[in-house]
Amino acid sequence: MLDLMLSAHPDITGVGEFANFTDWVKQDDPCTCGQPVTACALWGPILSAVPDAATHDAHFGVGLRRQVSRTIRCILASPLTQQERETAKVNHELLGGVATATGSAYVVDSSKDLGRACLLYLSGRFDMRFIHLVRDARGVVFSRSKTKPREEFVRERPDFATRAERWPDRKRARPAGFTYRRWMAFNTAILTVGVTRWRRRYRLVRYERLAAEPERVMAELRDWLGLDVQ
Repeated sequence: MLDLMLSAHPDITGVGEFANFTDWVKQDDPCTCGQPVTACALWGPILSAVPDAATHDAHFGVGLRRQVSRTIRCILASPLTQQERETAKVNHELLGGVATATGSAYVVDSSKDLGRACLLYLSGRFDMRFIHLVRDARGVVFSRSKTKPREEFVRERPDFATRAERWPDRKRARPAGFTYRRWMAFNTAILTVGVTRWRRRYRLVRYERLAAEPERVMAELRDWLGLDVQ
């Protein structure tokens, strides 16, 4: 939701959860413009200009151990490996291509991946701002406990059938205890990196306040980002 609200500003372009970009390209998923990614008026020329995007995954890899390791490395300002530097370079060229093509001051990557954010920050290639959107844990637990089974979700959205096969755990209900522990660990880690490493580049936004006062919260974010009111 927040990425769409931010992207409504003419100086901001949203690219969704960009950690999944390589998968979108391999599957030639449809862009929001309706065209396949490789035929999109925006992404087509960018992909042609960044040949490494075909051989380098935009994602740094997943896994709890990797997330913890990258969080600690970010706090300690540890250097990146050669492979990580190459991945960061491809991300920079792709996202920089979006900024150039659209004339945007900011490109919003809504990937929910702390480890990815840490490595992109450590690469030194990006002038980053971090918006940490936090929903009340009770709302998250309730939402995850009533999530529809994947089969029902696919029946309602047949156009998602192929993509749903790639992420079999999506839309799977989770026990309350598991969801709460995950919420606590994830948000504590982000807050720790935010206040110790990102500092003024970090902003915490509460989901409930955004829903109750959207205009006020968005005005505060625009002011923080140095953007004019449109």
